[in-house]
Amino acid sequence: MKKSIFILLLSLTCTLKSYAQTEKQFTKAGESAFIEGDYYEAIAYYKEALKFNKNNQQALQKIALSYYELKDYENAEGFFNKIEANEDFPLLGYYTANNYKLIGKYKEAKTAFQNFNNAYPNADFYKDKSQQEVASCSWAMDQEVDPRSYNHSI
Repeated sequence: MKKSIFILLLSLTCTLKSYAQTEKQFTKAGESAFIEGDYYEAIAYYKEALKFNKNNQQALQKIALSYYELKDYENAEGFFNKIEANEDFPLLGYYTANNYKLIGKYKEAKTAFQNFNNAYPNADFYKDKSQQEVASCSWAMDQEVDPRSYNHSI
């Protein structure tokens, strides 16, 4: 009897271990889903990876970019703000700034575009676009109307 209980427990433990995933496996599955453009699945896998390591920069980056691609800019903002600047993601500042712009935070966007423009060394599309976006954000801020100043009488 004791032997059969031991064998049952041993087989159950082995089965459970075979289903256990690691941070690396979830990150790899998330990367595959991201490359395929399956952003919802990528988010799910990367969030599982974060349960092992809440500072997994690759997972944070890809979750932010997945939400960005899904046009869920509010969720993207939270993840962009958790990413540490690093050489592996030189466009972090650009995407963060553009995300701010897309949710109507023009002042934050303008500052982020200026910071990106000052730090980004390449003379390419992103450098040119960030310079244009600084002007665009300035224009947008000038267009904002204080609701208290609006004349409601008809």
